[in-house]
Amino acid sequence: MAHMREILVFCVAYSWCVSDVRSSAPFANFPRCYTGGISYDSRPNEVGDVASLTCESRGGDPAPTLVWKRGNVSIDTLYTDDRKTLKTMIFFSIEMTPEDNGAVFVCKETHPDIPQSRSCQIDPIRVVFAPVVSVEPQSTTVDIGESPSFTCTAYGNPSVWTGTHQWYFNDNTDVPNNERYTVVETPNGELLLTIAEIVQEDYDVEITCRAKNGKGITSIQVLIHPVTTPPPYVPTTMNYNGTNTNSTVSDTASTARQNFTLIVEMFIILLILPF
Repeated sequence: MAHMREILVFCVAYSWCVSDVRSSAPFANFPRCYTGGISYDSRPNEVGDVASLTCESRGGDPAPTLVWKRGNVSIDTLYTDDRKTLKTMIFFSIEMTPEDNGAVFVCKETHPDIPQSRSCQIDPIRVVFAPVVSVEPQSTTVDIGESPSFTCTAYGNPSVWTGTHQWYFNDNTDVPNNERYTVVETPNGELLLTIAEIVQEDYDVEITCRAKNGKGITSIQVLIHPVTTPPPYVPTTMNYNGTNTNSTVSDTASTARQNFTLIVEMFIILLILPF
């Protein structure tokens, strides 16, 4: 009976302890964002530079949830959590590209005891890079008489220099034919090239789109392929003995050589035979 009383006391005590465990919110002055390898002074960031981004939270039980985002896109990160110090961190690294110029990264913190999520962010990154040039379409197959069009766009940091975003024809900005080649700049800065009624000589013109700024020159070549015509189909006709009547000159010459060789061999045999 005494043993049963000990078990009941233990169960009551354990139930009280479990029900008394309460969660706690992270500290109010978190999360905090840190960066490494990102320059915010006069020295610009270059394409290929490596940067690290860290988001830290303190306190909170259970641990808060931290997420790095670029715009509305979540980023895969590494995660650490120390329950002794109640310190939670996520971090990742990037190799800078032109697309990172002006990028803003935000770390969002959520927890059951926080009515609304909290966040921190880093200042926009400034990355300098040579012009990024793109042509649409860059490669196409065009038949004689057709009239293809090509659009070229270019951007960079610093900005593309005025007058350097141009079409080139055999390393010259002059069009090969003023009547058939037309270049128009659209309101959004794109260069539209139209070639009216392609002729054979147009396939030999090297067409490129170029742009220049303080970081360099970028050039993209347009590839125009002619339509290849397969050889005409010649049906094979068999005569009554199963031989091909569409004999070629080479077949006839081969047969003649074989007949000549046979005659020579017979003549030699006749010479050496005794009468």
